[in-house]
Amino acid sequence: MEEKMTCYKLYRGNEIVYVGITNDIERRLGEHKRFKNFTKHKTFGKIILSNAKKWEIDELKKYRRNKGRYPEYSKSAIGSTEYD
Repeated sequence: MEEKMTCYKLYRGNEIVYVGITNDIERRLGEHKRFKNFTKHKTFGKIILSNAKKWEIDELKKYRRNKGRYPEYSKSAIGSTEYD
């Protein structure tokens, strides 16, 4: 059985600054708080890993299409053929 992942976004005001997935949202938010400037987060449910990866890629593609760039802290997506 595939692991369940939480899909989430970090915001600064109304601007999305990060899109991600994790198997432990509390731990991951703690990690983000040390290095990222964000004011709120929103979770989008727990789904199996393969679907969570697809959600993350789709959300990054949608953001890039609308804004012409990736979210500020989603820089690892830049140049990755997985996201283009």
